[in-house]
Amino acid sequence: MKKPTWLAVSVLMVLAGWGVLLHGPGGPVAYAISPAEEYVLQQVKKGELADLKRQFGEAEKSRTLSTRFVAALLTGEFKDLKIDRHGVRIAHALIAEPLDLEFAVVSCPVELSNCQFLAPVTFKDCHFHKDLDLRGSHFHQDANCQFQAGINVFLQDVVFDGPARWAGASVGAELIASGARFNHDAFCPGLKVVRSAYFNNVIFQKQVNFFRAEIGEDLYLNKARLESCKIGALNFSGISIGWNAYLDGAYFLGPVNLQGSQIGRLFSAIGTRFENWVDFSEADIGKANIGAQAVSEEERGALLKGVKFKGSVLIFDAHFSNLTIEGSAARPVNISELKLVRTKVEGQTILAKVTIADQADFSDSRLQCLKIQNVIWPQQKDAVVLNGMEYQFIRAGEEGKDWPALIEWIGLSRFDTRNYKQLETYLQRSGYETEADKVYIMMKRRELENRGLVGRWATRIFWDWLAGYGRRPSHIFLASLVIFLTGTLVFKPEYAEGAQKIYKDTVCYNIMARLVLSLDQFLPAINLGVAKDWHYQEMPAIVALYACLHRLSGYVLISIALAALISSFK
Repeated sequence: MKKPTWLAVSVLMVLAGWGVLLHGPGGPVAYAISPAEEYVLQQVKKGELADLKRQFGEAEKSRTLSTRFVAALLTGEFKDLKIDRHGVRIAHALIAEPLDLEFAVVSCPVELSNCQFLAPVTFKDCHFHKDLDLRGSHFHQDANCQFQAGINVFLQDVVFDGPARWAGASVGAELIASGARFNHDAFCPGLKVVRSAYFNNVIFQKQVNFFRAEIGEDLYLNKARLESCKIGALNFSGISIGWNAYLDGAYFLGPVNLQGSQIGRLFSAIGTRFENWVDFSEADIGKANIGAQAVSEEERGALLKGVKFKGSVLIFDAHFSNLTIEGSAARPVNISELKLVRTKVEGQTILAKVTIADQADFSDSRLQCLKIQNVIWPQQKDAVVLNGMEYQFIRAGEEGKDWPALIEWIGLSRFDTRNYKQLETYLQRSGYETEADKVYIMMKRRELENRGLVGRWATRIFWDWLAGYGRRPSHIFLASLVIFLTGTLVFKPEYAEGAQKIYKDTVCYNIMARLVLSLDQFLPAINLGVAKDWHYQEMPAIVALYACLHRLSGYVLISIALAALISSFK
């Protein structure tokens, strides 16, 4: 009986050992538990971090976890394992097989930090009820992150070697991906983040697509880098950001597409470098009412300070609360092409210390308050387009001394009488009548450029130089006075019968006779009876010729004066 008894005991002991191996301390599973996995279960049960590198060293084999184990652990298949409130916390694990958590439900917080995922990973339609922490991890192949996270997602310093797919992903609180590196495409259309998304110091090696993404509060891309120069490299078209978008100190090698973007308060790009074009067409920035987070109107809109543009800035059919493009003395903003077309800015539009090389197009825009200071405009013909632009307030420097810069700016623009009339009206409304007249005269002079040579010079001499197109009648008076006084010097009383009747041989009567004679000869419609019965044979030929010119100039100057008077009432 002893042999069978010892044999039975031995068999039972072996079966018990295999039972531990097959079942594990957490409950029944259908595969063997490795030492690393057993260590993870023990740490999870105690609510502590399972740091496999600290426990097993650098050897990858000893730190490897099977995907079946990871999936079972996250989805609660270990029925007898009570997971601590801190959740599943694993560090420095190696997962070599494809990890598939599609449609899984994960109820506890999850931390898979500094882990290596050698095969594709899919979280498609996976629902993480609480935090998901992947900071410092490395995804060597495709990462399908189309999951739903109930609270926060931590992706600091994560590396994605393959495509990162976030289409339709949802984050219940904040997405923190600062310092992450995307070595392949980041495909994130429809991404929803209830609060803020942080991508500070992120490197995007290829294309980035945030088409129609929704960020409830702020988007941070400070010091981010886009290394791709392909068309559509950074697509933010249709993105909705509840509060602010910060791109300060960022670097974008490729184009940046912000078409149709909706940003509730502020778009900030201070010290940012755009090496290609930027498109704000149909954007709406700074319009939202943030309620408790409300700020002054000056802190809304697009703020581009110290920015470097090597390509074009395209703004069509957009809406801003404020728009500021401002450089500094040490670092002016350089733009090859600025197009602000059919755009409405409710507050201030500020262009300061900006150089525009090729074209500036402001056509059909509505700018409430336009401030221009130290702007270098393109010098090519018709390179500045202001057709149809409207503003209520404009400044180009210190008030009262800025009109020369404004006139120069209008003079550089493609000719459109609306530009001159608007500036003239503004100067008149501000009490600068003289400056308004100068703008009007400049408009008329540019109109002359399309006339023939004879008509251009006739208008310039008689209507421009003499009357300032009706705005400077004093020139007519001065010219008339010069001619009148010249006549008093040239004409002698003995030259006309009528003058001799009032002439007496005294200095006073001689002067009076000369004055009346010159005036009578000059006024075309008034006959004083003095300048009649000229004795042409008694005067030198040059005096006779001047007498004719004297009378002709009276006809011309009086006609111009009447025309100027009539034009002043129009």
